[in-house]
Amino acid sequence: MLTALARTGEEVALVLVGKQVSDATGGELLGRVRQLHPHAKRALLVPSGAWAGQPTAAAILDAMAVGRIDYYVPRPAASHDEVFHEAVSSFLLEWATDRRVVPHTVHIVGEEWSGRAFELRDVFQRCAVPHDFCLADSDEGRELVAKAGPEAKLPLMVLPDGRALSDPSNTELAEAAGAPLALEEHAFDLVIVGAGPAGLSAAVYGASEGMRTLVVDEGGIGGQARSSSRIRNYLGFPKGVSGARLAEQAYEQASVFGASFVFFHRATGLDRLREGLNVSLSDGRRISARAVILATGASYRRLGIPSLEALNGAGVFYGGAASEAHGLSGKDAYIVGGANSAGQAALHLARYARRVTLVVRAQSLEAGMSHYLVREVEATPNVEVRTGTAVVGGGGEGRLQELVS
Repeated sequence: MLTALARTGEEVALVLVGKQVSDATGGELLGRVRQLHPHAKRALLVPSGAWAGQPTAAAILDAMAVGRIDYYVPRPAASHDEVFHEAVSSFLLEWATDRRVVPHTVHIVGEEWSGRAFELRDVFQRCAVPHDFCLADSDEGRELVAKAGPEAKLPLMVLPDGRALSDPSNTELAEAAGAPLALEEHAFDLVIVGAGPAGLSAAVYGASEGMRTLVVDEGGIGGQARSSSRIRNYLGFPKGVSGARLAEQAYEQASVFGASFVFFHRATGLDRLREGLNVSLSDGRRISARAVILATGASYRRLGIPSLEALNGAGVFYGGAASEAHGLSGKDAYIVGGANSAGQAALHLARYARRVTLVVRAQSLEAGMSHYLVREVEATPNVEVRTGTAVVGGGGEGRLQELVS
């Protein structure tokens, strides 16, 4: 049935395998699922006594470690088993988010992949917001431009509520994201600069204690974590969680407690006043606060190769490039880096690309990557690792065509 669905172009969201993972048939089926439907979530239905037997338990854990299954699901114990229902719903939500088919997806239309269109895609990647991109001369692009009306200008952004913004400014993006108006008129107890995991944690704790809390970030939520397609060693997420989903949940939690957010604005100055502190923003506004937390996080090192810097957004991307994965179907992808973010990106892109090559300066993956990721990378057949290698050049006409190591 899986083969027949693949031949007709039907997508499969979830496959639950009832065989023991150590069973030859069960293992063969799991491998075929990845070949036929690379985006499908795969889970093993586990009986209640599975963990009592050491060989069975070890086989299940090993299957997760090397990526043969995404997770396990306890077999339903009765006709109304909400644990089972919750697990299925969770898998389906992850699949829908990965495939950009959730209802709150933002659609971006541009004349080309680079330029302002890439900046908008990068903005929503940094905001951990589901988004999709298409060229203006594609069928989908022409349809979206037509709906926006004759006055529409590219790049075009279509929000989930149907509103269309023509070549939106950062201020318009911030307002669309729900930034509070008249910031200067508010006196905040706490201003947090940075909306990565540390800044979001501070926002949750500050707002939950009743502090009037504001978070400022020139990008969006999630910081460096947002580029991770799957984090499996974060406390409280045994099945693993994408950096985007982690950021979304933390943002929602802080918002529920009353925290406010201003995105796409850089904090440019910090001054002491008699009553407290003043934070200056890149648009000239000044915000008063009793306390300020600086959670500015990290930034990616760049290759510094002019010919590659010129192709930023046109085949060269910094971070996990999760939003670009759909455009890599059947192509070759190269990831420069050997730490956890690189490993997570390689596993994510391997579901789309024909081949993924990790280019690592260190002599081994173990030098900078967690053990669980090393095992999964090594077990993924279309991921190749080149250690002791550095990128020194490359380029292309309008889009990346070659790398030199």
